[in-house]
Amino acid sequence: HPRIANKYYRLHTRNRKKNVFLLCASAYAAEDYRKINAYRDKAYKWGYFPPFKEQSTDDLWKKKTINPVTQITWAGRLIWWKRPDLVIKAAKVLKGKGHSFEITIIGTGPLRLKLLDMIKKYNLENEINLVGALPPKDVITNMGESQIYLFTSNFREGWGVVLNEAMNAGCAVLASHAAGSTPYMIQDGKNGLIYKNGDLGDFVNKLEYLLTDLE
Repeated sequence: HPRIANKYYRLHTRNRKKNVFLLCASAYAAEDYRKINAYRDKAYKWGYFPPFKEQSTDDLWKKKTINPVTQITWAGRLIWWKRPDLVIKAAKVLKGKGHSFEITIIGTGPLRLKLLDMIKKYNLENEINLVGALPPKDVITNMGESQIYLFTSNFREGWGVVLNEAMNAGCAVLASHAAGSTPYMIQDGKNGLIYKNGDLGDFVNKLEYLLTDLE
């Protein structure tokens, strides 16, 4: 956006010749700053690291197998660039294929009524539950009881700490390639799956793979 670019140009080009370095907690910020010649050769990709909780994998697995139906979680603000609608569209397709699952969508925002309408329109009241905003500890608890976590944000997600939290909670993660933390955290096919941002077909195929492959 030109206005934002000009603002950052004025703020940061003043450091061009100074001994100032930039650590960018995003997969994309370093390149953005290089484009305005603000920190050429002095901007580095840098992760964002929330507290890590040591947990027994056996204890995690017990929590995740209490419910016989596959539990799936999505958490975040209900805004367009986090793409919660993609979750509902995928659920419609997968239910039509005969898959059984329960999805918990945590959060609030301007898309709430639209999402409720979609759930009703697609007859997904038994598969998807919009629970509203929850305290952070309750979100973590929900992740701990879920087998799958869906991370659907686009390029506007500079990092996305929910990915760290979901992986720490032992979830199998399906993440958009565009979100800032995905390139840092996910090795596709090894510790999670990555789909092409906005590609419903790719998203559905990889979610179906997780639903049918327990290991």
